Amino acid sequence: MTTRKHWTPGNYIEIPVGDNKHCYGVVTITERLAVVDYCDTENLNPEEIVALPILFEVTVMKYGIGKNGWPIAGKVELSDRFKTKPYYYKKDMINGKYSIVDHIWMNEVSATKEECQHLEVAAAWDPCHIEERLNEHYGLQ
Repeated sequence: MTTRKHWTPGNYIEIPVGDNKHCYGVVTITERLAVVDYCDTENLNPEEIVALPILFEVTVMKYGIGKNGWPIAGKVELSDRFKTKPYYYKKDMINGKYSIVDHIWMNEVSATKEECQHLEVAAAWDPCHIEERLNEHYGLQ
């Protein structure tokens, strides 16, 4: 069995973005990345990081953290916000039907487009796509 020590719940990472700024992401109890609403050059302490609102929570490719990915900046005590088990949505490319997926059990139920509107897509994000998303969100170059 492969260990994922970098994906230990409570690890937090710095995500480099434009204008020499960085954002923070926190590994949740289900080994997803909760990216918090922060973008600046100043380093925050762990208590400040976990107090920030969560922008989005996604599954990231396993190489996103560690030797060839973002560095682990520290470890935080997880509050209940980081212990959720969110749902994602899928859209069938052939028939166009939507479904909602439970991340833990991978149960899938039919849904409408409206029911999926505020959910993240069920996908493993590449680190560069998360950086692009953050640069766009914060209007950085």
